Amino acid sequence: MNKLTIKLNFSIKNNKELDNLTHEELLKYIKELQTNIVQEKPKKDSTNSSKAPSTDMGITPKKNQSLRTKSDKPSGGQKGHKGKTLKQSDTPDVVVDIGYTLDRCKECGSDLSDELKQLKEKRQVLDLDLEAIKSKITQYQSYSKICSNCGYDNHDNNYPALVSPNISYGQNIMAIVSYLSTVHYISYNRIVSALKSLYSITISEGAVDNIIKRSSKLSSKEIEKITNQLELSDIIGIDETGCKVDGAKYWHWTFQNHNTTLIVANKSRGTE
Repeated sequence: MNKLTIKLNFSIKNNKELDNLTHEELLKYIKELQTNIVQEKPKKDSTNSSKAPSTDMGITPKKNQSLRTKSDKPSGGQKGHKGKTLKQSDTPDVVVDIGYTLDRCKECGSDLSDELKQLKEKRQVLDLDLEAIKSKITQYQSYSKICSNCGYDNHDNNYPALVSPNISYGQNIMAIVSYLSTVHYISYNRIVSALKSLYSITISEGAVDNIIKRSSKLSSKEIEKITNQLELSDIIGIDETGCKVDGAKYWHWTFQNHNTTLIVANKSRGTE
């Protein structure tokens, strides 16, 4: 709120002097008083200007209003907790045959075109069927051919990049887990509960942690692309706000142009 001060060259009248003034003199005095009043503006900070919060020297930051108490437990599965292993299903919803592309034996070079292929390996991906709002199992099957000349087992192991041995979580589950964690800051425990309630998918907190770490690695190239686009921009908007990372004071820096945004957590303050 603005403070009111009066110029020193203006003489303030006491009550007795005011009582002795005529109506015209009183009106004149009021006009002079209004002319000599100066509004003292408060110092600028992040609450009343575009200044960054990190420049608010001497201003006590607002405390976190969350009623949740900080847990002393580490992230992921807890000691003594019974783990749940992801197992392949005997009844996959979709079966995808991996096309056999090997023409010759890897060992001796003999022609394989007349050899019969046989099922060699099965890999499954547990993912969400977004159209049906339910989980689905896709089974990927690769094949091999036995060389009639030397007996070598030629396995054409050309699975898609995200299809891991045995069974793994698909890209839709990875996207939802990463979204709930990094955008909405939902705890591992609540992510496990949400997937169970929404899609009947049983997943452990350790698996959630692994998915987030894997997604982080897979997104590194996209982050590099966004950074390059921002560096080439003529004009970018920059802002930051305080945050906590493992109890330590950090700053969330936001860099943005008309179509790209990059948010980075860093210990550096806005004045450095």
